[in-house]
Amino acid sequence: MSLFSALLACHSTAEPESRARALLQQDRREEAAEVLASVPFDQRSAEDHLVAGTLLVEGGQPELGLAAFEAGFGAQPLPELALNICIVRSGLGEGALEACQRAIEVAPTEAGAFLYLGHAASAEGSHEAGL
Repeated sequence: MSLFSALLACHSTAEPESRARALLQQDRREEAAEVLASVPFDQRSAEDHLVAGTLLVEGGQPELGLAAFEAGFGAQPLPELALNICIVRSGLGEGALEACQRAIEVAPTEAGAFLYLGHAASAEGSHEAGL
């Protein structure tokens, strides 16, 4: 199971769960992608964007995955979306510090947000922000 799949599986707060998310949690990625393809972008739920972003990042398209995560966060600020934005921005090296600080605000008990905040702070030379 990838890091993104693991993140996707924890701390779900949205109800009801999207069909695409349920399929992804069952490791039925192709079916999840087909479900998403049938839903217009502007009609996707935050969870649909979470699934789309996960599939895109795992498929080697982190910039497009980030766009999906951010679209979902704009629709509903789910902790999973905030954490995934933090992780992807850390990997891309742009805007990670701010994204990880936001993830901590949205999900203050999520250890991964603190870990990536420390990495982002170190990478940006802002060691105090990581403390």
